[in-house]
Amino acid sequence: MFGNSFIPRLIIFGFLAFIPALALLWTPETASGQDSILPPHLYTGSVMLDSLPVADGVIVRALIGDLERGRDSVEGGRYVILVSAGGAPEVRFMVGDAPATETGAWARGRGHLAGLDLPLA
Repeated sequence: MFGNSFIPRLIIFGFLAFIPALALLWTPETASGQDSILPPHLYTGSVMLDSLPVADGVIVRALIGDLERGRDSVEGGRYVILVSAGGAPEVRFMVGDAPATETGAWARGRGHLAGLDLPLA
């Protein structure tokens, strides 16, 4: 009925129509949206207070400037955070409501083992 060339043409046409749709999905709408397409930086390590592990469930947040760029809850005294890109290279960490003494330097797609220690109260 359609001949031998109909199905291959239909497949090619469908594929060609699909490519612009993907391009629209991958195009950031704003400059800040470009941050979300960069690979995150991985930070992992222990969280200690007075040489003892912090309790499970305590939230560790990674901040670049004043914006939260990643978070994890402590499990077994350890955390793992994927930090998305931000405007400044320095990454600050908050453990609960207290600032950690360590900071990090954000780099695209890099991993970093960082032991976070809370300052003595």
